[in-house]
Amino acid sequence: MVDIRAERARMSMRRRLGEYLVDAGVLSETQLKEALALQEEQHGFLGQILIEQGWITDKQLCQVISQAMNINCVSIDSVLISEEVISLISNSLAVTCQILPLFVHNNILYLAMENPRDTGVIQLVEYETRMQVKPLMAPLCQLNEAIAAYYHVDDTDKREPTGHSGTCDIDITPHITREIGFGQRKRLGNILVEAGLLTDEQLKHALELQKRRKGFLGKMLVDIGWISEDELCQALSDTLQIESVDLNEVHIDLQARKYVTDSLAASSNIFPLFTEGDTLYIAMENPLDSGVVLYLNYLTQKEIEPLVAPPHQIRALIQKYYPSVL
Repeated sequence: MVDIRAERARMSMRRRLGEYLVDAGVLSETQLKEALALQEEQHGFLGQILIEQGWITDKQLCQVISQAMNINCVSIDSVLISEEVISLISNSLAVTCQILPLFVHNNILYLAMENPRDTGVIQLVEYETRMQVKPLMAPLCQLNEAIAAYYHVDDTDKREPTGHSGTCDIDITPHITREIGFGQRKRLGNILVEAGLLTDEQLKHALELQKRRKGFLGKMLVDIGWISEDELCQALSDTLQIESVDLNEVHIDLQARKYVTDSLAASSNIFPLFTEGDTLYIAMENPLDSGVVLYLNYLTQKEIEPLVAPPHQIRALIQKYYPSVL
């Protein structure tokens, strides 16, 4: 099923990435126009297409995105990674989300990521490891080759090299194509600002506070008293055209719990409600957490349909139906 809103968002991200590359002088306007046309045909990652065409290198791509996001870019080849660190991240999470643990310092896990703004994945890793995560950019070829070396990658996740200059021997997109998202947290905040529920100054303060507290932005805003849970749900529902539900009035099929582990439910504040055919309906505090949606899609092999629900209702269900969660 095609999500028109998500497709528009991806189009915006693609153009923005292209503009960064043009502004950095590594790509011409003509090349960008041609690459975007190719992307419409192939439905792939813009960076991959540019590399395959030989117009940029993966290191140039990494540097440009790194500068745009204000996140450090690291060469994986220069890092000695221990087996102990590798064991912190499961095979399925590493391969699906294209992440690689590099090293630990002062209980901070330094994590190479394809998309270092994927807060859903970052929150999940922090919950699983009980460590703070410091995301780092890495050249895509290096990242994929390292993941293939340290983790099990099925043959279906690989492809033959294209022979173009600058390509690597394995696909530089993951099993599920992911786009570079500039500022996942800020998108939720921008929705609330545009809805008139939050000022720019309040958003800036909340994002700074979130860096220190490592919590959900929506919950933090509710706790501060700047918005109510009803306002949060309504704003997300209206903007994203995603149904908002009252979990006290929704039928819950407890068999659906098998699709979501307790750690994923607790770390991402989501709860599986029911299935209809090949679709799994998930109550989410923040349906913008695309990393969680894609991860569930990969694990369950089902279409994931997010529903917006009040955060406190989701937490109450998790505590009730997942006994291991305190």
